[in-house]
Amino acid sequence: MRKNFEPSPAIYDPLAPVDPAKLDKLKEHLEKHKNVPTKKTAAHEGEFYRIIITERPWPVKDYGWLFDDHISAFLRVLTKRSMQDPSPYWSKRIAFIDFWFLSTLVHDYTQFKINPSRMKFKDNGYEELINGRMSLDCPTNLKWYEDVDHLYGVLQTGGDHWVAFHVDLLKEKIDCYDPIIGQVTPESEKKIVDSFKPLTQMLPAMLNENIPPTFRKPRKTQFAFRMRKGKYIPQNNQIGDCGVYALKFVECLALGVTFDGINDSNIQGIRVKMTADILVEKGNDMYEQFK
Repeated sequence: MRKNFEPSPAIYDPLAPVDPAKLDKLKEHLEKHKNVPTKKTAAHEGEFYRIIITERPWPVKDYGWLFDDHISAFLRVLTKRSMQDPSPYWSKRIAFIDFWFLSTLVHDYTQFKINPSRMKFKDNGYEELINGRMSLDCPTNLKWYEDVDHLYGVLQTGGDHWVAFHVDLLKEKIDCYDPIIGQVTPESEKKIVDSFKPLTQMLPAMLNENIPPTFRKPRKTQFAFRMRKGKYIPQNNQIGDCGVYALKFVECLALGVTFDGINDSNIQGIRVKMTADILVEKGNDMYEQFK
């Protein structure tokens, strides 16, 4: 449990069994798509959910690895929950970084590192993000610094691995929570630090242009970065569930609870609950219209 805070009266157990009513709706939904061939793609409605819920052994190698669409969908579920009154989270002053826009930020970093001064962060999507208007169909309208002190999200590193992160805007630091740390070497440490450079380097520039000096004075320093380690960070030893772990890390961080109970032995139950939550709470609805 997070220290020095009063849990929300709406707090819930992130590791509770799936709600039977939600599970029935999920089964009913999957029945409609039972004849769709098994493919490793999230572009089809039926496969989107089957990829998360299918038990091992998987029909195709790496079949259960989460796609960008899955990460974005569950983050939208968490965002929608933050807009409830009361919010279930440890503070009202939190926000989740839209995954698709985070992908844009990572892409733009290639240009930013060449010439940071030429990168503009106003009158575009960056300003929308900072003012709580991203994603477009689920805006919170909460402004960073004025209304929000803490950001949570999931980042892809190395092209095939998901990690969770927490940005403390006031302390200007980023904590990373990796479900598969493996053997720590100078090379592995550099790899993870490099993966976060779009955030540690671009966030200050974004804030300098968009945050009024009454809330934050412009400065040139980067955000600090810390890799959280230790036995309290559960590890995905069987490999293939890092996306599920990272999303549950984010949910637990937002609720202010520990990661106790997230492990390989019950990951299938967590997958089922996550799938049902996305379906019933319409985490995937926005993207379905584009498929």
